[in-house]
Formats: sequence, structure tokens, C-alpha cells
Amino acid sequence: MSTQEKREALTTNPRENYQVESMAMKKIEGMYNWTDVDVRNLDQFPNGFKDIFEGKLDGFLIRGVLSEAELQVFKNNFPTWKTEDRTAMPFGEYYGKKVNTTEGNFQLLKLEDYFSMSDKFRTELKEVFEIDIERRIMETIGAVAQSCRVVVPRNDTNQSFIPASIRVCYPYKGAIGAHVGNDFNYKMPEIILLDEIAKLEGQLSFFILVEQPDAGGELALFDLVWPKSPESVVGAEQLSNEERNDVLENLKTMNIQPRAGDMILFAGGRIWHRVKDVEGENNRTTIGGFATLSKDEKEIIMWG
Repeated sequence: MSTQEKREALTTNPRENYQVESMAMKKIEGMYNWTDVDVRNLDQFPNGFKDIFEGKLDGFLIRGVLSEAELQVFKNNFPTWKTEDRTAMPFGEYYGKKVNTTEGNFQLLKLEDYFSMSDKFRTELKEVFEIDIERRIMETIGAVAQSCRVVVPRNDTNQSFIPASIRVCYPYKGAIGAHVGNDFNYKMPEIILLDEIAKLEGQLSFFILVEQPDAGGELALFDLVWPKSPESVVGAEQLSNEERNDVLENLKTMNIQPRAGDMILFAGGRIWHRVKDVEGENNRTTIGGFATLSKDEKEIIMWG
């Protein structure tokens, strides 16, 4: 079935029952409340976004957001992409905004650097995917927030936020260290800027896996939620560091492993999480970002 046929197959018969289990929908076993659902069945959860935001649900593993053919197009185009918004990171590479390489984190990111190439980057994303990937993400999130319009905000000079960023985790590089979205609200300048229009506390995280590693790369959810976080974790100047990982690695975890083309949408604002180390020959590549309710709850604000 083509992606367009999948979209046309969506019905308008909402059913809010997170206990439903079928071949296309099931609960994921673990300490958090997650649902594994085919993209064609998202209409069963019209209030899913708000339910995650309010803590009634913790996350979705959404199957088949990108087709195998669409993934292959990305795989063919990505190696020759020469975007300026590309930064080497300890875990691999980051596409979408500049990182202060001296300090090693995003906390010293200058707003002018964030916005300077954002509209150009949005165009480049369409070129490398050869589809409107931004729209695809919006449609998927919108399917579980049917009363809200999904938007990418602009600043007061009409410069666009980045809708999503791409992260490439190389094998045996330690992947992405432990973090929680609510911690970003007080440290990252572009997120602070959203405080006037968005409900930042409890923001959701999302990503689509576009290149699957041979092994590893799971999303690990720790048995620790904001604001119940020890000072040894939230007090760190770095967003991800070995000391923070060491503290959290002693906790119980729940692992989520998507397949290429699947999307994860979850309570990354309040659940501490990390990406496990990648093993084998292939990289782990994702496109993702953050989303939350506007102050009036009429829109979903999305950014990367």
C-alpha cells in the first residue's frame, strides 16, 4: 500500500481505548504506558497527544510513517547533502543548528545562528527526502491531536524555527546521553523564546528512524520523571555527560526499538531517557524534534 493510500485509508471513527490489542495495535510491556500502533490506526487515538501531555499515556510507537521506497530515496540522497547546518558531535553528526563545539552543547547557541539558515534548511529537508517530510510529520502528529493545527512557529522578525533536526549516531561512539526535555526549557535560548506562546513544561519529543543500525540504538526510558530529579542530574552544565549517565544507569529502564520508517512520539519532557550505543556497521539516523500545546491549546507548536 502506498503512503497516499495509507492516508486515504484513515477513517473518522475515534475510539479512546488504550487497552485494545490487535495486529495493528498493542500495548508495549514495561513500566510506562506505551502503545504500538500502525500509522493507519492513529484515528483510534484522536486525543493521544493531549493524553501524553497530561500523563494519561506515555508514548506511541507509530509503525510505517515512511515507506521502504521513501527511506531508500533518503538513503541515496543523504551522503551527498552539503548543508551548512551540520556539526560534528561526540556521538556522530547533528544537522539543523549550530553547536558550540568549544563548550560541547547547545546552551550557548546564539539565536541569530539558530535562525540564520532555518528557512533554507527547511527547503533542504524536502530536497533530501524528495517529499515534504515536514508535512508528513505534521500529519502524523495531527492525527492524534485532531482538534489542533500543527504549526512551526516564527520569531518576531518572521524568521522560522527549525521544524526538526537530523541526528546521526555512529557505531561505538556512546550514542546520545541521558537527558529530559523539561531541562532544556531553562537552558536553550530558542526554547526559552517559545515561552510566551507555548506550554513548555511537559513538551513531547518525536523522531522517525530513517536509518536502522545493525544492533543497539534503542530508546532507553529511565525510571525517573521530572521534577523528581536529583541535583546530580539536573545541576550538570552539560546536557549529556558521563557523570549524568552513570547516575541514571543504576535505574530500571524500559527500551523502545523502532524499525526504519517508524516514528516515536513520547513524553520526553518529563521522562529521563537516552539513546543506547550503536553497534555494527550501520549508523542510526533519525529526524526529530519537540512538540507541545500552545497556551490556548488550539495549536501544536513543533520545533527542532
